[in-house]
Amino acid sequence: ALAMGADEAVLVSDRAFAGADVLATSHTLAQAIAARDRFQLILCGRQTTDGDTAQVGPAIAAQLGIPCVCWVSRIEAAGEDGLEVVQLTSRGEARVRAACPCVLCVEKDLAQPRIPGLRAKLAAGKQ
Repeated sequence: ALAMGADEAVLVSDRAFAGADVLATSHTLAQAIAARDRFQLILCGRQTTDGDTAQVGPAIAAQLGIPCVCWVSRIEAAGEDGLEVVQLTSRGEARVRAACPCVLCVEKDLAQPRIPGLRAKLAAGKQ
């Protein structure tokens, strides 16, 4: 993430987290996010490839007491009053507004990641 342009990164890692379920994972992440005490937007993937529950993002939002929008395929607008996103539904697409801070659980095609160059990777390794 740092090599791709993120300003900061926080690594939350411990052997105690191995095999954690949705509740334990979302609680740990929510506590790490809350400890930072300054965020407007939390981006999560739609779901993991191991548990495949698609519940960690919504559980983080619930634990932080903030809105969550799932199945987001596009972010249309962002401003001081919140975000306007396009959400995939069983009937097609829906345009949804969410106040910030919020959690968005995004589809993999929302954005193409930048491929970091060697210099960026080396610089990120030092951070």
